[in-house]
Amino acid sequence: MNSKTSILFLFLWILATFSACEFMIHRMPNPRPTTKNYSTENQKEEKSRGELRFIVIGDWGEKGNFFQRQVASAMNKIRVQQKIDFILTTGDNFYQTGVNDVNDPHFQESFEKIYSASNKIPWYIALGNHDYMGNIQSLIDYSEKNSFWIFPSPYYFFEKNLTQSKKVLFVITDTNEFIHFLGFRYRSYMRRDKGIRQLSWINAILRDNSSQWKIVVGHHPVYSAGNHGDTVSLQSEFLDNLENNGVDLYFSGHDHDLQFLKNPSKRTNFFISGAGSKVREMKSNPYSIFAKAEAGFIVVTLKERDALVQFIDKDAKEIFRTNIQK
Repeated sequence: MNSKTSILFLFLWILATFSACEFMIHRMPNPRPTTKNYSTENQKEEKSRGELRFIVIGDWGEKGNFFQRQVASAMNKIRVQQKIDFILTTGDNFYQTGVNDVNDPHFQESFEKIYSASNKIPWYIALGNHDYMGNIQSLIDYSEKNSFWIFPSPYYFFEKNLTQSKKVLFVITDTNEFIHFLGFRYRSYMRRDKGIRQLSWINAILRDNSSQWKIVVGHHPVYSAGNHGDTVSLQSEFLDNLENNGVDLYFSGHDHDLQFLKNPSKRTNFFISGAGSKVREMKSNPYSIFAKAEAGFIVVTLKERDALVQFIDKDAKEIFRTNIQK
């Protein structure tokens, strides 16, 4: 065996060994999804005042780097001005490699210290691909340590009162299960049976609920004019679940920008809020109504018959708004 052949053989052996290790590590079962309505049982339930107002932020946990501190400051200004009820995340909560355990300093460096003025209201967490580089169970366990961090399971749902007779349904999904290849350093494979189980769960929750508004959150966008572009694997069964069950709004991240997209043949309105810290250059998409590579977040004000969606930049200025009618 000559030297070139030996080097090639060694490289293939290392690659195969690493892949096997990755496969074995990620064959370990993830925490099971919750089947109960997780409506912040440990929180004081908000009064039905005829509206709900919440922030949507994604791709944020950078230990204060890039624009994270500016966005956090803008969020606090808006929180005070508009009396925000809670915060939704669209994943990638801790860059680059998630968290290792419930005492990981990343919780302090990227969450508690950065959002010290706005982390005393509930944060409902969704998983991103970078979160999979760490220990997902740690994100769940942190809920026991910090009651404002709401993350009972990789996917779950909750309801909020809008009026005395009207509710809003929020379904937090784990779209990572629908991505066939997350990359070597995330999860090098996807088991289709897990995705099928989640699709069945999503369909059941949406189908059997009669809330005034139905809102779904996931990390990956169905359509996008951003760097990653469309997530084709979400444009079949996942999208069918949204459409067939009357989902009004779908919020995602993954692309580091702010977007509003509308396919005229679909009922669902698609929003991307992935600009919590770092931003990337944009591309294009035929369904784009608004798209900007600007650090910031989204504010949603829900009423019985309309939803005001505001895009807010890192200076707490509104850069775009749209109103969705029921």
